[in-house]
Amino acid sequence: MFEIDVTCTGPGCEEEFQVWVEDLGGLDTVVCDACGHSVVTLSVAAYEPELPVRIVRARELAAVR
Repeated sequence: MFEIDVTCTGPGCEEEFQVWVEDLGGLDTVVCDACGHSVVTLSVAAYEPELPVRIVRARELAAVR
């Protein structure tokens, strides 16, 4: 999974937002929601969550403390 910061290329549009895609080819279809122009990539970061994730209930956590 990639977290990508993009900015709009539209004249006068200053939209900047994040896009999350499984592969970088998915970025080709991204357009600005505000004006419909294409976007330019500002930065790319890979995101890989640690698995397995253990969810602890607040009651269990309080008992440990």
